[in-house]
Amino acid sequence: MRKQENLFKLINIVTIILFYYITKERSIFPYILSFSLYNIFSTSFSNFSFSEKMDDYNKRKHLKILTLFISIIGLLFLLLSIFISDISSSILNTNEMFLTFAFMGISTICNPIVNTLISYLKSTKRINKSNIIYNIYRYLEIFLFLLISVIVFRMLDLSSDISCALLYMSKIISAAIVIFITLPTIKKDRKKISTNSMYKYNYKLELRKILTKSNSKSIINIVQNSYYYISIIIVYFVLSTRYDYAINIIENNIIFIYFYLIIMMNYSIDIINYIKEKNIKMKNITNDIYLTLKVILPLAIINSIISPLICKIIFNAPENSIYLTMISFMSIFVILYNTTASNIKTKKIINISLFIGLICKIITTVPLINAFYRMGYNLIYGDISSTILSMLITIIINYMASNNKSLIKDKYLDKILNTLYENIILAIILIVLEFIIPIDTTSYIKSLLLIIPYILVSISFFRIKYRVEKR
Repeated sequence: MRKQENLFKLINIVTIILFYYITKERSIFPYILSFSLYNIFSTSFSNFSFSEKMDDYNKRKHLKILTLFISIIGLLFLLLSIFISDISSSILNTNEMFLTFAFMGISTICNPIVNTLISYLKSTKRINKSNIIYNIYRYLEIFLFLLISVIVFRMLDLSSDISCALLYMSKIISAAIVIFITLPTIKKDRKKISTNSMYKYNYKLELRKILTKSNSKSIINIVQNSYYYISIIIVYFVLSTRYDYAINIIENNIIFIYFYLIIMMNYSIDIINYIKEKNIKMKNITNDIYLTLKVILPLAIINSIISPLICKIIFNAPENSIYLTMISFMSIFVILYNTTASNIKTKKIINISLFIGLICKIITTVPLINAFYRMGYNLIYGDISSTILSMLITIIINYMASNNKSLIKDKYLDKILNTLYENIILAIILIVLEFIIPIDTTSYIKSLLLIIPYILVSISFFRIKYRVEKR
């Protein structure tokens, strides 16, 4: 199952890279803005499930109530999307984005509906069938996404709003096909299932459970995705009105950072979490932080040094390498943000720390953009810095609230400091290597070949360190 997930993620990354080249000459800003909001809405749905105590009759009743609930929430999200599109267009003084946000609002129910149907099939012991249907949904969505991208951006001359809106059709069509496939099974079950159930389905109780279900992971993800949406709105507004940046430059930078690089960062975090889970021996917040830093710090340093080569190979845009460097270091705070928040058991503390961080993000973004302007740096650095600062505040609050005493007791402070020293030495070695073997991004082949010595030196460094520690 893990191999299948890794394959799917790899295909997703390839899809995003292909999408970059398909849409390179066209504006997809409405899609990026709406997709950022889509991520907030989609994480709002809890993971619905079917209790093992339910008999087949009550499972069907539960399926009905879940489908109805998702549909109502989806309708609210659709109306909210249309309302937000109107406000966003007014604030940013952009062209109409109604269609894009409307299609996005409709697509928010696709994943929850499909997941609910898959969960129902699994609860009725149709494991293989549910896995096949789920894979059909995921891979069909990717195929349709690429197909629609090619048609609307390469073959047709449509407006930006219509082109971006049609991209969401991949989700809508895929979900419709899954519903069409599963509908005969559900109808068949209705004929077979007896209405004489031993347990009476309590609609009010089950609906209350759905509405009051606490899912801290969903709250963390909603707030985290809100950071990115706030960043897009503020950066676009401030750079276009106060500093008179060209609209196409603003849009290109936002698209590159808050779509392509954020997606790459999220996949990297998944890999880091997987490595961490494999190596974790003792479950506490300090140990989690230590293992996170041990894995992610060297990756961030290596990424920052060879970022021009990576940007050349993947995006043919070595000039954007500084953004990859900043996002690489921001990923440290993103993963620590998730790690510390997920270790807090009290819902009240999580809500307070996340809210304080979000308010800090809203308050500090514009002042930091202005500060970087006065220092003569790229203004987007100010926005990324505000995200890092806000997440750091949340991390500190969560760690203090955890009341964990293992930092001193188990000498984790020494371990974390040693990890920092090791990575400083690694950074110095790679910087020296850069003088010996200069980074050259004039061609793909050179960039690809130049990555090899940097990776080999990094691997050799950690192998030598491991052998020294073993002695």
